Amino acid sequence: MEVFNEEQRELAAEIYAKTTIVRSMPDVSRISFYLSQTTDITREKCNNIINSIYTKDFLVEEMLIAVRSTINFLDKLGVLQYKVARDIFKKSGVVL
Repeated sequence: MEVFNEEQRELAAEIYAKTTIVRSMPDVSRISFYLSQTTDITREKCNNIINSIYTKDFLVEEMLIAVRSTINFLDKLGVLQYKVARDIFKKSGVVL
């Protein structure tokens, strides 16, 4: 017996895709916090340093590396059979 109907599975696929992208992004705020905790540099200066390193392009690069194993898992679950999930990944730069 199926637990979810087709509409619910499509919504779940969308949620999996969106949360996978977000979870695969480096936590810039936490990195900045840890830098400030382990140095004598102020939190504001640490934020500036980390944000100058973790540019939008760099964040996307890091996400693309981190997301790969999760994409493989989601494919096995059938998430990628839904266009909405594939579109979300493609929009984020993920090659399927």
